[in-house]
Amino acid sequence: MEEHISTVIQDAEKMLEDAQFLLENDRYESAVNRAYYAAFHCAQSLLQNDDVLVKTHVGTRRKFSELFIKTGILPKTLGEYLAQLENYRMIADYSYGNEVSSNIAAKAVHNAAYFLAETKSYFKDVENKTDEPDKEQNQ
Repeated sequence: MEEHISTVIQDAEKMLEDAQFLLENDRYESAVNRAYYAAFHCAQSLLQNDDVLVKTHVGTRRKFSELFIKTGILPKTLGEYLAQLENYRMIADYSYGNEVSSNIAAKAVHNAAYFLAETKSYFKDVENKTDEPDKEQNQ
């Protein structure tokens, strides 16, 4: 994995840790925000790894779906989670007076954790496949 991609994943991990901390401290709107950005950065890392640069949230979701979900490379649930997390974030950030419940915040953090785990698993699988030709040549 390229250093830049690794940095994006590390940022996603920090955001997820922040989301978990905020959830534990009853800061539900902020927890949802950080959970969304953890998943968003994971999607960005996957796209950037394929040299696809997207500047908007909508563009990221569309390209991620096109290249990773519709092709079956990653589970369909990740596309659903990214869209759901974005909706939760919009409510948390812009629906003044409508509080995010603890259940919604917990779901957002859980889904972002799953997204991060699947992203890391994908990169590990890609790394292992890249290493396989070296093993064959050495035999």
